[in-house]
Amino acid sequence: MNRAISKFKIVEQATLFIEVEGSAELYVKSGDKLKKGDKLYSVERKKIVESHYIPKALGVQVQKSAEYVGRVGGEYVMEGELLAEKLTSGGLVTKRLIAGSDGIVSLRRLDMGYIDILSEANRILFDSPVNGEVEEVVLNSGIYIKSEAVKVPIFDIEGFHDIENFSQVTGVLHSIVTDHEVPSPANLEEDYEGKIVFVGQHYHRKLITELYKKGCEAIIAYSADIEAIIELGIPVVVLRGYGHIKSDEEYFEMIEKNVGEWVRVDLKGRALYIFDSAVRPKDVKANFYPRLIEGARVSSHDIDSYALAGKVLDYEGDDEKYVALMPDGSSGTSVLVNKDRLVSTR
Repeated sequence: MNRAISKFKIVEQATLFIEVEGSAELYVKSGDKLKKGDKLYSVERKKIVESHYIPKALGVQVQKSAEYVGRVGGEYVMEGELLAEKLTSGGLVTKRLIAGSDGIVSLRRLDMGYIDILSEANRILFDSPVNGEVEEVVLNSGIYIKSEAVKVPIFDIEGFHDIENFSQVTGVLHSIVTDHEVPSPANLEEDYEGKIVFVGQHYHRKLITELYKKGCEAIIAYSADIEAIIELGIPVVVLRGYGHIKSDEEYFEMIEKNVGEWVRVDLKGRALYIFDSAVRPKDVKANFYPRLIEGARVSSHDIDSYALAGKVLDYEGDDEKYVALMPDGSSGTSVLVNKDRLVSTR
């Protein structure tokens, strides 16, 4: 049950993790005070020069993409060389994926179905995106910075792998939404590397696959169709709900006014943290019960029981994850539903 009493809230001591890849020259240490724009580190960085979505190219499932790749990560390939292929049971080639550029093979995003070709390394300087204090510097990992952030609740997350060990995604907030519309996939920008991209209510196959192809870190949708989410199998953060729900302009304003700021998606805590936010939260009562009680009328927003409506039975308190729900029109059989995915229908 979402017990939030406001849409957004200020968190004074939020932690922003900035990943540092490769052998970096660090300019900060634990305890340092930072101002936005201060030097953090410099590193040899490779950029994505070409990306291929294997399920589309070969007609295979996302989770089986690795079975068709004929290269290893870090291998140098030249234009025209084979990257992946699909064979019949008799050993005949049916489809091939060929490199269109010279570069270094990256399989970092293979679990999402993508194989990338990277450029040679160039040294890049990274500045602090926030005011704050260096909490910790971990070699071969990254920099943890304590800073103020606005916390935005998340309705659901889908498609992310191994959340237990990789529980957050960080990057620069970007939006492709203008007046609730988005450009066609053919008119997207050339590069979304390092960006967390807001698509509003436009979670469409071609658009989403093209954004990931262009290197984006994650997708944020205001709402999305659950069937499309499951079918596509690509990571998405859903802010408000499934289906085409009524737009709340505060969310769109929050995103629009903070484009270019760093954000952290807490996959376990189901929250979006916007650092150095240009928007201050307003206290607005949410349309949810502050607590569950027996007899409460609710509907489920869980994938397994989406839109199931009914009455709460035998509520055991906050220590239990599930609650018994008597569905409307039921002949007497209750259903166990994750209580954190219930909303009021009062």
